Amino acid sequence: MLPLLAALLLLVSMGLISASIVPLRPGFYDETCPEAEFVVKDAMRRNMIREPRSAASVMRFQFHDCLVNGCDASVLLDDTPNMLGEKLALSNIDSLRSYEVIDEVKEDLETVCPGTVSCADIIIMASRTAVVLHSAAANKQRVCPLTYPSSPYVLYLSELSSPDLLDGLPGEIFKDQIKAIHQAIDAKEDNFEKLQKAKLEKAKELNADPSTEENVDRVKDISRFIKIQDKEMEEFKAERKKLIRRHEDEKGALMKIYWEELLGLEKEFENELTLLIDKYTPQIRNHP
Repeated sequence: MLPLLAALLLLVSMGLISASIVPLRPGFYDETCPEAEFVVKDAMRRNMIREPRSAASVMRFQFHDCLVNGCDASVLLDDTPNMLGEKLALSNIDSLRSYEVIDEVKEDLETVCPGTVSCADIIIMASRTAVVLHSAAANKQRVCPLTYPSSPYVLYLSELSSPDLLDGLPGEIFKDQIKAIHQAIDAKEDNFEKLQKAKLEKAKELNADPSTEENVDRVKDISRFIKIQDKEMEEFKAERKKLIRRHEDEKGALMKIYWEELLGLEKEFENELTLLIDKYTPQIRNHP
């Protein structure tokens, strides 16, 4: 009889506990923090004005938090000596943004209702508000610009398939595109290195007799320029290797971005050298 009674008491207590758990809903904090939803909406509106991408970023933030073991705000955890936080997890690093938005919402809420609204609820409320505010803006514009107009994704979308769309598809579909881009970039990099060597040789040709006083500044400038360019090229190659290691699953996007960086670096090199040559051309022409 006693075991049966104990079992009944356990079931009743479990029922009472489950009944006391109320899911988050609009108006959930009306009694404990009546201004909560207004504060979240105001903070999100400020951030969307300051950075239009914050709406989409916060939505993604909520997805990452809830995807692993439920919506518990664990994605906000930093590393500690005894625990590995989620901020630097492979699925989050260089992927999640807008931590500062959640922090700002939290600070605003703590000012109004200290220690009342949980971090998990803040993420959900901010995400919901982002959807509402973005939908209102989109309806006025009759568009839905969830991707920022100047983002790299928009620039190469017409040329490359998104890696996110490849799940379940044969690898051959994407392999040819990657191979072609690799070959083009390899050729471009070879050309850049040849260009760099040629330009450096040209710069060295300008380096006249350093013993004459009029050439001292010119020699120093060109020497400094050559050292800077050599260093930047090494840093560029090192960064490329690091990016490839960290983003092996985003090869299409990576190659496109790297190609454009390479073109930009080449153009910057060309411009700097041109300025240097123009600066000393009169001296060279007048030099005996």
